[in-house]
Amino acid sequence: MFPQITRSWSECYDARPDPRKSALLSDWPVDRPADWVEWVNTAQTEGEIEALRRCVNRGTPYGTETWKTQTAANLGLKDTLQPRGRPRKAVELANTQT
Repeated sequence: MFPQITRSWSECYDARPDPRKSALLSDWPVDRPADWVEWVNTAQTEGEIEALRRCVNRGTPYGTETWKTQTAANLGLKDTLQPRGRPRKAVELANTQT
């Protein structure tokens, strides 16, 4: 399947039970999907990478719009979802719309 070295650097390595780790990690809150290792090792699309970069650079939550909005509200990050810089003046907005 996947070489040992590919899996050992991440939480994915925890797919195999190890009594030494059980004291450090909590059980999953839901059943682990059968294809979890494959899902974790699947490469991100260019769109996902760009979205991740935007979120990291802006300090915004990553996920669906609903989840981002709710999480930003809960964590006091609403400002990170707004466009950067000063709001445009009404005159500038009117000129760009004509």
